[in-house]
Amino acid sequence: PIELRRASGTGGTFRARRVANTPSVFVLEGFSTADERRAIIDAAVDAPMRQVPAAEDDAAEDDVRAGCEVAWLPSPLTSGASAWATLMRDAEALVLPRGRGLPPPAGAEDLHVVKYAPGGAYGLHLDATCAVPRAVTVLHYLNDVDGGARPGYGGETWLPYAASGASTEAAAADGPIAGRDGVLVAPRAGDVLVFFSFDEFGGIEAA
Repeated sequence: PIELRRASGTGGTFRARRVANTPSVFVLEGFSTADERRAIIDAAVDAPMRQVPAAEDDAAEDDVRAGCEVAWLPSPLTSGASAWATLMRDAEALVLPRGRGLPPPAGAEDLHVVKYAPGGAYGLHLDATCAVPRAVTVLHYLNDVDGGARPGYGGETWLPYAASGASTEAAAADGPIAGRDGVLVAPRAGDVLVFFSFDEFGGIEAA
């Protein structure tokens, strides 16, 4: 892990550590402040929250969405004065650097805030497709989750195909299994999960 400071200087330092190489996956420990998290939660509840849209008809069988609601909050592109605008700008500056011959990034989408009921789940899915070229996902954890007895059933975020040293041969034979294949990230308030969706050739990398 390396210790860094947000571009705006907000909060203290945070620690960045890589948890997978293919695709590139990082955890930023202690990135957001308690005030930012509370502002996001309060704004999402007031938005109001709505049921997460159902998966597309051609989605995988594992893409089950139940017991979860979502609210959309404006990004800094549309509301630069929001209580979470600095948080989003700092994350964008970290994962989508400008200059060095790079084209300017399109910028951050609206903030999707998801609330899970006990037993709720947002099934396996791709965050990017050729039609939705989302280069990178930045997932902010707003609260801790106690966890559960079975890996993958305690509120973790599971990236089943992220290279973590798990047996890819076993995964190919019977499908990925949480706790054996891929990467599991436990929610901790203030932490951020970052993963990239495309390889250097523009191909989609399933996480």
